[in-house]
Amino acid sequence: MAHAHIDPAARQALAVAGRGESEARMSAGSDVVIVSSGAIAAGIEPLGLSKRPTDLATKQAAASVGQVALVNSWSAVFARYQRTVGQVLLTAHDIAMRVQHTNAQRTLDRLRALHAVAIVNENDTVATNEIRFGDNDRLSALVAHLVGADALVLLRTAHEGVHPDRRAGVRRAHPPRAAGHRGEDRQAAVVRG
Repeated sequence: MAHAHIDPAARQALAVAGRGESEARMSAGSDVVIVSSGAIAAGIEPLGLSKRPTDLATKQAAASVGQVALVNSWSAVFARYQRTVGQVLLTAHDIAMRVQHTNAQRTLDRLRALHAVAIVNENDTVATNEIRFGDNDRLSALVAHLVGADALVLLRTAHEGVHPDRRAGVRRAHPPRAAGHRGEDRQAAVVRG
């Protein structure tokens, strides 16, 4: 069941790869938000499942259990750098609705003000379309817009690098691949300056 858990080496490699970029941007007054997937994969083993579930209800249950492991994993990584993490579960619908949009924006702003790294993931217990199609790339773009990001860096996804932007000073990046990557694992760093 190698695919059923979060690979600590891969998560660490992703954090370190993003850390250099994050530190440089934070030194320049920027903040970083991580959009992370992997909750379903992380919930497979603790639930005693032999493979990734195919039915929606079991995927939702696995995501519920796996979300704890996912946030604990990120917390352990950022603790090495004296950074606290906060969990933010969102859906595209949350960002589209004015009240939820404002609440999410306020929470993300306050986490940054408190120097905590927001770990954002799709709220899989209610976001059934996203589970079916696995769309954290879209969520990361929505979060980037929500916080007024200057850059969106996608790691371990079908669309790697910084999404092109026609504004001056925005460059294309090719982040290193993490060794030992296992399972569904997409990460994005949303950077705001």
